[in-house]
Amino acid sequence: MKAYINIEGDIVKLLISSGKNIEYTTLSKNELLGFLKQKKIKKVVISQFYPELLSIKIPIPFTEKPLKSKKIIEGLIKTELIKRFRELDNISYQYEIVETEARAWIRVYLISDKELETINSLILNDIEIIGNYPTFMILRAFVSSLYKFDTFCQLICLVSDKRRYLFLFYGKEMVFQRGYESEETALNSDDIININMTISYSIQNLRLNPEKLIFIGVEPTEISGISVSSEFLNIDKNLAQPGYLVTTLLKEFEKKLKGKEFLSKEYKSFSKTKLSFKYAFFTAFLLLAVSSVYATNMLVNVLEKSKEISFYKKEISHKEKMFFTLKRTIEEFERSSKPALELYAKKVSYPDVRILLNSVGIASSKFKQAQIDSVEIENVKPPKIKISGKIFTDSFSERQEIYMNFKMELEKENLKISQEKWDFMKGEYSVEAIYETKRVF
Repeated sequence: MKAYINIEGDIVKLLISSGKNIEYTTLSKNELLGFLKQKKIKKVVISQFYPELLSIKIPIPFTEKPLKSKKIIEGLIKTELIKRFRELDNISYQYEIVETEARAWIRVYLISDKELETINSLILNDIEIIGNYPTFMILRAFVSSLYKFDTFCQLICLVSDKRRYLFLFYGKEMVFQRGYESEETALNSDDIININMTISYSIQNLRLNPEKLIFIGVEPTEISGISVSSEFLNIDKNLAQPGYLVTTLLKEFEKKLKGKEFLSKEYKSFSKTKLSFKYAFFTAFLLLAVSSVYATNMLVNVLEKSKEISFYKKEISHKEKMFFTLKRTIEEFERSSKPALELYAKKVSYPDVRILLNSVGIASSKFKQAQIDSVEIENVKPPKIKISGKIFTDSFSERQEIYMNFKMELEKENLKISQEKWDFMKGEYSVEAIYETKRVF
């Protein structure tokens, strides 16, 4: 019996596969471990939206021949990551080589091991993690199975209940992602605002202009006000039960995703050790079994060795659990006593634009007449943001009141206004603000 698990915030959606039987269920994250124990499920494949996942582009030096050496490529990656984060002990990453006629580069996706806490808690309870993949990888596998999108830029919007996940792709590279929660399950005006802000950010800050917006997981509906063409992917209802699209796709594309797992280095090392041990066990048993044909007493040795190997197998599993317990204790110590070692404390020169976009989205959603035309984010410390737009109302006094209230809402979202231009006759505004936040370590 195997479970395919999709983690969305504090909600967990499972597809349980046993032979031809399929079972669906939804739990809270706190109920997951107890449920797996109750069902005696020992193997799981996981997908999850990691809010802090980073996508980094690393240029490859020009060479006459294509760079194929895995050691050299990984050396380039580690050198670049050490420049940015100083150390790699608490980072898990996957990479892809992108080649064109003129140049080549490495696209690296990385997350902090802190975000693997749910995975590690399952490992400590003897649950085998077959694979763990960010949501964008599952969606990319699905969309690329329908048509090619190697050469253009597109924005994919996954709708799951009230949660929305936006992924910006350039070819097959996932360049930027953000998630937010809407007030309704159906698409609404807040979604239009958030999507347009993401498109504006892509154009002005990433220099990428999405040519198409693709909705997944929602029924086709009439929408207007989005600055790019859009389409709805028609999902066969026989393919996935409503609400369980990602878990179903995870099962469907499990083989295609093989080798792209996000797992801690320690767990990968233990997995290799356990696999080698299985081969050794099989080989030893086979050799001893063959020998037993010639001598009956060898059969006794086979059984004795089998018991001995089983004992060591349990010991390895026990030591593995002890190791992860110790690792968790060390991590807790580092978090409480050495916060400077944590990944997020090292990302101070790379402000998270998703927080800024969410702050603007929350403030603007309270004033339907306040339209946002552009959002520019300056990658400095503290991060700066410039918002331009227009307020639509016939009354000058109402226009002034909306503008003042809009500014107040921005400041409530930790955006301290440093400069502004306001033309109440035309209703046009331009606001520059500094994002202020208190870091808690």
